[in-house]
Amino acid sequence: MEQNPIPSFDTWTSVFLIVSAMGFFLSIILSIHKTGRINNLPIILLIMGFSFILLQYVFFWTNYSSVYSYLYFFDSSWYLAFGPLLYAYITKFYQKSFKIKWYHFVPSVLSFIINAYYLIISSGFQNFENYKGSFSLYLFRSLRSPWLAALSLSIYLIIIKDFITFQKNDQKHQYEIIRKKMVYFSYSFISDLYYSLC
Repeated sequence: MEQNPIPSFDTWTSVFLIVSAMGFFLSIILSIHKTGRINNLPIILLIMGFSFILLQYVFFWTNYSSVYSYLYFFDSSWYLAFGPLLYAYITKFYQKSFKIKWYHFVPSVLSFIINAYYLIISSGFQNFENYKGSFSLYLFRSLRSPWLAALSLSIYLIIIKDFITFQKNDQKHQYEIIRKKMVYFSYSFISDLYYSLC
């Protein structure tokens, strides 16, 4: 009978573990500062999510995940949250008052809930025999698909690009209005000055 290899760290997994720890440390440092904490929240969560995903890969590569089956950091939920978080962070550079709607995070929250549910009832994703053919299992596997995460991130990158383009065009439009007003004001001032001197 084939046995799982003994869990252990090597040089690369140790380096990735250190990088993950640095990510957690940075997210804590950013969250400590009260000034701009709300504006920095999306980037704090992005760094934290990346750190959790990297930590999960470390435990997978070192085979600790097979020993501690409940050791799971919800990577698929973080992947689905990255797009909205990036969108929320970048839009702050163009509109300070812009707030992302709550429904952008519905897929991520749904993924978290259903992952937590199956993590518990399947003994750490070890036993799915009693749930084959159920809609919830289909939904669980669909939400964990890397293609869904890639599609979500691609959509948000397009949304972000369109938002930036619109903001630049809007700023340009506002600049043109101001420029025309200045030209009109200068022309009126010069005309009034000319007629007053004549």
